[in-house]
Amino acid sequence: MASPAMSNSAFTHDRYDVHLKIFSFPRKYAVYDPQGQLVAYSKKSAFKLKEELRIFADEGMTRELLMVKARNIINFNAIYDITDSATGQRVGSLQRKGLKSLLKDEWVVRDGNEQEIGSIAEDSMALALVRRFVTAIIPQRFDFFVGGQEVGRAAQNWNLFAPKMAVDFSADPGKRLDRRIALAAVMQLMIIEGRQKQED
Repeated sequence: MASPAMSNSAFTHDRYDVHLKIFSFPRKYAVYDPQGQLVAYSKKSAFKLKEELRIFADEGMTRELLMVKARNIINFNAIYDITDSATGQRVGSLQRKGLKSLLKDEWVVRDGNEQEIGSIAEDSMALALVRRFVTAIIPQRFDFFVGGQEVGRAAQNWNLFAPKMAVDFSADPGKRLDRRIALAAVMQLMIIEGRQKQED
């Protein structure tokens, strides 16, 4: 039986728009379904020793769906566990490839049993290098893979004042990639990308 979080409408779609709420601190993120309805909302926790992201079903943040938390305080190859808040079950994890991600973002995706099931990669080495060493205004795109096959992508828009990600998993109608993992990954990518821009 699916957990309450898994059956929530936030995790039943193939397309989403994830918006960074402008002028918000700590940064807040809103997730919309294809009909423009809000299905998830998050605020990055500030001043935590271990990075933490909580994802809620509503803007009032009254019903928590997922928690994404770093395993360690300092970890070059950072691992983030994704937990279903309704059941306390770990549904998966994301591990950033430390050295490789200095030049081009790459992640390993694992399921709740620590089995590697897929990966996430920035669109191209050439564009990644331009973003890091020439200009950060070129939007990023991340491709998601399961079993070596592309199942989706998340692409930034060009608007510097209202950043958002257009997320498309229509290539994965059977939901081989758990949408809880997918959305947690997209929001974590937005947080890290935003932090990198602040450091530039």
